Amino acid sequence: MSASELNAKLGKFNTILMLGNNFGLFENLKHGKRLLKKFNCTTNDKALIIAETLDPYGTKETHHLQYHKQNRLKGRFGGEVRVRVRYQNIITPWFNYWLASKPEVKSLVRGTD
Repeated sequence: MSASELNAKLGKFNTILMLGNNFGLFENLKHGKRLLKKFNCTTNDKALIIAETLDPYGTKETHHLQYHKQNRLKGRFGGEVRVRVRYQNIITPWFNYWLASKPEVKSLVRGTD
């Protein structure tokens, strides 16, 4: 199931594990805050969220830097992307994904404790 489909009917979890750069499922700051609220309803008081991401700013590639700049001009974080996955004849719908730096992750969790 999708991370955004989590609900209290599933019970309470001790850990939410988001490996393989799946921090990106937070999508952006606004959606990420909503998702953290959902996680709060489906986790125990001492639960952990373990999430992996790739810092998009560790690059010197001109096209990546230009993409970051365009995002910031639109009020987004540099590592917010819109993607879809294709494998042979299977194609997912387009979805938002967030590659975040440590300061951006901190901005997401700020005020959620």
